[in-house]
Amino acid sequence: PPPADDLGAELTIELQNAGFQQVRLRAYLLEPPGLTPLAAALPLAAWPSIQPHLPDHLDPALQIACAEAEAEAEPDPMPILLIAEAQP
Repeated sequence: PPPADDLGAELTIELQNAGFQQVRLRAYLLEPPGLTPLAAALPLAAWPSIQPHLPDHLDPALQIACAEAEAEAEPDPMPILLIAEAQP
Protein backbone atom coordinates (compact mmCIF):
# COMPACT_ATOMS: atom_id res chain seq x y z
CA PRO A 1 0.00 0.00 0.00
CA PRO A 2 1.14 3.58 -0.57
CA PRO A 3 2.55 5.49 2.41
CA ALA A 4 0.36 7.82 4.48
CA ASP A 5 0.76 11.44 5.50
CA ASP A 6 2.54 12.53 2.30
CA LEU A 7 5.53 10.41 3.26
CA GLY A 8 7.80 10.63 0.24
CA ALA A 9 5.76 13.34 -1.49
CA GLU A 10 8.85 15.49 -2.06
CA LEU A 11 10.70 12.52 -3.55
CA THR A 12 7.79 11.86 -5.90
CA ILE A 13 7.84 15.47 -7.11
CA GLU A 14 11.61 15.41 -7.61
CA LEU A 15 11.40 12.18 -9.63
CA GLN A 16 8.57 13.57 -11.77
CA ASN A 17 10.52 16.81 -12.34
CA ALA A 18 13.47 14.67 -13.44
CA GLY A 19 11.27 13.10 -16.13
CA PHE A 20 10.21 9.89 -14.41
CA GLN A 21 6.63 8.68 -14.76
CA GLN A 22 4.34 6.33 -12.86
CA VAL A 23 6.15 6.94 -9.58
CA ARG A 24 5.16 4.43 -6.91
CA LEU A 25 6.40 4.60 -3.34
CA ARG A 26 6.55 2.01 -0.58
CA ALA A 27 7.58 2.64 3.01
CA TYR A 28 8.71 0.10 5.59
CA LEU A 29 9.58 0.41 9.28
CA LEU A 30 13.15 -0.61 10.04
CA GLU A 31 12.48 -1.16 13.75
CA PRO A 32 11.88 -3.43 15.50
CA PRO A 33 14.16 -5.84 13.63
CA GLY A 34 12.63 -8.96 12.18
CA LEU A 35 9.31 -7.55 10.99
CA THR A 36 7.81 -9.23 7.96
CA PRO A 37 7.47 -6.90 4.95
CA LEU A 38 3.71 -6.65 5.50
CA ALA A 39 4.06 -5.91 9.22
CA ALA A 40 6.69 -3.26 8.41
CA ALA A 41 4.49 -1.60 5.74
CA LEU A 42 1.03 -1.57 7.33
CA PRO A 43 1.77 0.99 10.10
CA LEU A 44 2.91 3.44 7.41
CA ALA A 45 0.12 2.70 4.92
CA ALA A 46 -2.47 5.23 3.87
CA TRP A 47 -5.76 4.33 5.58
CA PRO A 48 -7.87 4.71 2.38
CA SER A 49 -5.71 2.08 0.66
CA ILE A 50 -6.20 -0.59 3.34
CA GLN A 51 -9.68 0.20 4.71
CA PRO A 52 -11.58 -1.47 1.82
CA HIS A 53 -9.83 -4.78 2.61
CA LEU A 54 -10.88 -4.86 6.27
CA PRO A 55 -14.54 -5.96 6.21
CA ASP A 56 -13.51 -9.60 5.84
CA HIS A 57 -11.12 -9.34 8.79
CA LEU A 58 -12.60 -6.89 11.32
CA ASP A 59 -16.08 -6.43 12.71
CA PRO A 60 -17.78 -3.06 11.98
CA ALA A 61 -17.18 -1.62 15.47
CA LEU A 62 -13.45 -2.33 15.24
CA GLN A 63 -13.32 -0.82 11.76
CA ILE A 64 -14.88 2.38 13.12
CA ALA A 65 -12.40 2.41 16.02
CA CYS A 66 -9.51 2.00 13.57
CA ALA A 67 -10.76 4.86 11.39
CA GLU A 68 -11.09 7.13 14.42
CA ALA A 69 -7.60 6.21 15.64
CA GLU A 70 -6.19 6.90 12.17
CA ALA A 71 -7.85 10.32 12.09
CA GLU A 72 -6.31 11.27 15.44
CA ALA A 73 -2.89 9.67 15.00
CA GLU A 74 0.21 11.81 14.97
CA PRO A 75 3.22 10.09 13.42
CA ASP A 76 6.27 9.53 15.60
CA PRO A 77 9.77 9.88 14.12
CA MET A 78 10.94 6.39 13.18
CA PRO A 79 13.65 4.95 10.97
CA ILE A 80 12.10 3.82 7.70
CA LEU A 81 13.08 2.44 4.32
CA LEU A 82 11.47 4.37 1.47
CA ILE A 83 11.50 2.66 -1.92
CA ALA A 84 10.57 4.46 -5.13
CA GLU A 85 9.76 2.77 -8.42
CA ALA A 86 9.33 4.79 -11.60
CA GLN A 87 9.45 4.55 -15.38
CA PRO A 88 11.90 6.67 -17.39
